[in-house]
Amino acid sequence: MKNKRNRTRLACLALCLCILLPAIYACGGDNNAATDTTAVDTTISEPPANPPAPPLGGTEPYDESIKVTDMENLQYLAIHKGDWTLGSPWDVNNPDSFAQPGVDEILEAFGSRGTPSRRLAISYSFSYLHYPAEKVAAAIANLLALSEKNDVPVIMHIDGVNWWDTRPDLWNFWDESAPGYNPDNINNVERFNWDISSAVKIGWRHWGQQIRIPPAPNLAAPAFLAEQTKALDLIIPVIVKWYDALPADRKYLLGGVVFGWEISPYVQAFYYENGNELLDKPASEDPQLGGLVNNSQLWNTVALGYAAAQTLGIQTEGQITEETVDKICSFYLNFLIETAMKHGLDPGRVVTHSFWGGVTGKGGGHSGAASITGIQGVTPGWSWYDEDFKGIDKCIDMLDGAPWAAIEVKPWGLTAKVLENLFAHRNNRYVNIFNWEGIRDDRNTLNAIKVALQYGQAE
Repeated sequence: MKNKRNRTRLACLALCLCILLPAIYACGGDNNAATDTTAVDTTISEPPANPPAPPLGGTEPYDESIKVTDMENLQYLAIHKGDWTLGSPWDVNNPDSFAQPGVDEILEAFGSRGTPSRRLAISYSFSYLHYPAEKVAAAIANLLALSEKNDVPVIMHIDGVNWWDTRPDLWNFWDESAPGYNPDNINNVERFNWDISSAVKIGWRHWGQQIRIPPAPNLAAPAFLAEQTKALDLIIPVIVKWYDALPADRKYLLGGVVFGWEISPYVQAFYYENGNELLDKPASEDPQLGGLVNNSQLWNTVALGYAAAQTLGIQTEGQITEETVDKICSFYLNFLIETAMKHGLDPGRVVTHSFWGGVTGKGGGHSGAASITGIQGVTPGWSWYDEDFKGIDKCIDMLDGAPWAAIEVKPWGLTAKVLENLFAHRNNRYVNIFNWEGIRDDRNTLNAIKVALQYGQAE
């Protein structure tokens, strides 16, 4: 679920052409750390005028006028493309669909690849437990080739949690008549209390409209992690081989490999009390998310994470706490990164994406700390669907000035001023706008992005 500050985002797969409006919560708890906002104008206002977009910075790739000379401080203004269900020409089931037209529509819309210090990038999410890992690897190989051909950096979200509906062999523990049945799968799904009988059989997600999905996974289950490893063992070497072959002055083309998708043991597959009893009833009888209470629309749901907490041995009694949820998310992100690093992936090209907020009526919550892995070079990332920086600053306060990423950004209300403020805020390196399909016909947003691409000139 993306129940965050009145947000809409384009839903995938089960919902075609659905515009998503999630609402982000603020991080919980007091934080007395000083916040440096002296260089940041947090006023959300239209700039006096948006000048016309400049001509394409070289219709041929490798334009020397925008050659990146300081990769360490490079900023990425990325556009996240949805999948075929949203009208995108790209479909992981058909890796050959990752072809030039999908890049052309971005370049033609903005007329620029950016500047030496701020580059236009394309991002895409690959769900390797929904699609066969072999097809994901092939699609990624084609996307990387397009990046090099067009001199456009790419940011790849590598997700193994949010979409695992095609893997009942991992989660069906209760229905002998359905595909994938295995009673041992009860260990691969989450629970709403410490008893194994509380294993969930269903989940819900709200990316603009509530839908039913498979149960939330146990992020620490050995069988679940084994499937993660198996997929990453196919995918990561494709990225590493390509990256290692790039000349040193073109390494910026790998904008980032993102692990986590607002990672949480329950936020993207939330659970209502007595939810298992609804499994055989029509969806029309399902509860709906309650109104905002303590900055959370999850207030009438039940926190999960008990299965992972037991598996990891970090809590075994009482209501699950924010600290425990943070540890679960941190464990899973570190597992993914360490698996990727075994294949030689440069941690300096890794971005994490965790959650903050999400307290339910029965415990839980996330401080956002899971994104901060402690692995040298990894850039922590969070979503930004706010009107200011008050919430996310509680996460950034933990960084002691290190770079961070606004790795998922709202597609509405964006002006050149908003984008520039976001880039200027406390060493931010990424603004990744979700989704292209929601803005491609919005002239005001496209023009704002054009202007933002021309800021950040190298001194």
